Amino acid sequence: MNPALFDSASLLPDLGEDGLRRILGEFFAASFNGILITAPTPGYPILYANPAFCRMTGYTLEELQGRSPALLQGERTSAQVVEKMNAALKAGWPFHGAAINYRKDGESYPVEWNISPVCDEQGQVRYFISVQKDLTELRQVLSRFKHSSEHFRAFLRDLTPALGLTPQKRQLATELIDNLRQCDASRFVEDDTVLFDADDLFDLGGAPAGAPDVPAIAISALDYARHTHFGDSEIAEILGSIEETREQLDLLDVSSDKSRELSIIADNLQELANAIFYLDDFVALSTVLAELATRTRISAQVAVPPFVADIFRGLLQDVETWVNTVFVSRTARDIHELDNSIMSSARQLLMFLPQSPAP
Repeated sequence: MNPALFDSASLLPDLGEDGLRRILGEFFAASFNGILITAPTPGYPILYANPAFCRMTGYTLEELQGRSPALLQGERTSAQVVEKMNAALKAGWPFHGAAINYRKDGESYPVEWNISPVCDEQGQVRYFISVQKDLTELRQVLSRFKHSSEHFRAFLRDLTPALGLTPQKRQLATELIDNLRQCDASRFVEDDTVLFDADDLFDLGGAPAGAPDVPAIAISALDYARHTHFGDSEIAEILGSIEETREQLDLLDVSSDKSRELSIIADNLQELANAIFYLDDFVALSTVLAELATRTRISAQVAVPPFVADIFRGLLQDVETWVNTVFVSRTARDIHELDNSIMSSARQLLMFLPQSPAP
């Protein structure tokens, strides 16, 4: 869609310029989402903020006017996302992304940005309009869903081998486990309908289709650590999943029950995807690993080529190197230097694994 400012006289002849301004003003004031209008000049000084934006941030309109939206950034704000956003806006393109912002009282909150340029008839950017959503409640829902499903799955796993469980109850428990395996923390499903996908909510993409690519901003592991808190328990969880998956791959080579080993590998991959999911800069890795987990679980019902195990080992080696250089030793010069290798290995595996169970 052409971002040029539309001709209100031709599109809405009965309203006129004053009527259009009044309607837009009422719309902005009543919107549940925060709306920010900024100038296109350096720093993008704020011209207008609607009441919802003021409630979300704790600032009054008077406190915001003339200041840069950068005042909302802080320790955990992703520098890479901000740089990608600035690169897109400098090129005059829309931007859609998410990061951590800070309210006036210092409280952090996850926010989704949807920024669009408003251009004049010559195509020059006159303003940027940013629609912002506070994602705090959605993330809480995702977190509760993730942990509740994990606890219920563990309960069912303990239940199935219990003595005295009838075959019918055992089958029911098995079906419940299988259903839970199809769910992960990046999706919220109700009545088999995907209500929203976290990859959409926390998308770090920039320009729209047809826009020039905005190059990824290199950031070192040391710089990344300054605004991202990834604890020792999360690191240990990822490394533990990698090691256990390696052990299952070794067993896969000699096991007579390959379906069992593949099911465990799938569970480990899902745990790996879940652990990475909350790192906004690596949502793409989490998504492809979650898809690989689902496909591996389907593969447990069919025969897979022997060389698939070697591709899995290469993938695990890349993920382990990524964890060690980015989060443990923090020696990576660019936190994304292994992204392409990990994604390539995962997609290669997806080519060789079935998309649906065998009939």
